[in-house]
Amino acid sequence: MQRAIAITKWAVLCLALIWAGPTFAQSDEGVLFELGAADAKVEVIEVVSLGCPTCKSFHRDGGTFEVFRDSYIAKGHVRWVIRDHFWTKFDFWTSRIVRCGDMVGREARMAKVLERQAFIAQDRDPQGVVNRLVAVAGEMGITPAAANACLQDAVGAELHVTTHRIFLERYGLVNEPRMGTPFFIVDGEPVWFDDHQVDYQRVNAAIARRLLEVD
Repeated sequence: MQRAIAITKWAVLCLALIWAGPTFAQSDEGVLFELGAADAKVEVIEVVSLGCPTCKSFHRDGGTFEVFRDSYIAKGHVRWVIRDHFWTKFDFWTSRIVRCGDMVGREARMAKVLERQAFIAQDRDPQGVVNRLVAVAGEMGITPAAANACLQDAVGAELHVTTHRIFLERYGLVNEPRMGTPFFIVDGEPVWFDDHQVDYQRVNAAIARRLLEVD
């Protein structure tokens, strides 16, 4: 129980840090992982929340993401950068589990936690969420000791939060009511939706237009 209480207090502090006070960081731990050629003509940043059902639909079960992957990433046109946003402390803890291990495995770990999203968040009991996250980590070959160490990593968590704050400030997204998840930034320009209704055709149009501009 002491471990769960410590995690909860740290997560609350981290979420508070996103929205208040100056922040400083020397690296970009906010990036979850990247796909595509480093020298691709266009960069797309996708902001995903690991507790977001729409994000799950986008990435899982032959979702729309595969269309973007086949059309742009696989052909070398786009470098796709995935960053995570945490609306709640539970999203944050899930992200810490995805980051538990080397970056090469993060896409697979993200896919797993999205698949198990309903199981992880079946109630809002902090201890229950932590226990289920540790169980899902076990399905990915992460031992309970390693999973708990990742959840308790205060230094990594603080770096994660501060770099995310810097990212939000960079694109004017702090307290921006139009921002939801998934959210997309195409070569530095946010793609806004109407009434938080995700419009992938608008994202596709923004990418296609930018590719024509840089050719």
